[in-house]
Amino acid sequence: MVKEGDSVRKGQLLLHLDKRAEELEAARRKLVMESKAEEKGARARAQTLKEIYQATLKLYEATKSISYEELKKSELEYVLAAAERDRIASAELREKIEYDMALEVLDKRSLRSPSMES
Repeated sequence: MVKEGDSVRKGQLLLHLDKRAEELEAARRKLVMESKAEEKGARARAQTLKEIYQATLKLYEATKSISYEELKKSELEYVLAAAERDRIASAELREKIEYDMALEVLDKRSLRSPSMES
């Protein structure tokens, strides 16, 4: 830290404000952002339901051994799983942005000398 009257270099740290809450928030957002379990599960579920739907469609077209309602139910399950997968992917992008914002807030808790000379 510097005292009144000290000479400082460009960009030198002058003052730290209390930043514990911001550090914790940044760490929390990083954990949320890096957690891929939900996305991985949603991708696997969508892929499995897609394969089931495709097999059901082939069976329906070839033999009509299942009802049209069962075919549509299988299709709906796949479409809903794909939508959930996409929602989670979108949420992950938002979580990355929120993490970056938390880092910016954390950075603002330190005061540095001006970088440009007047």
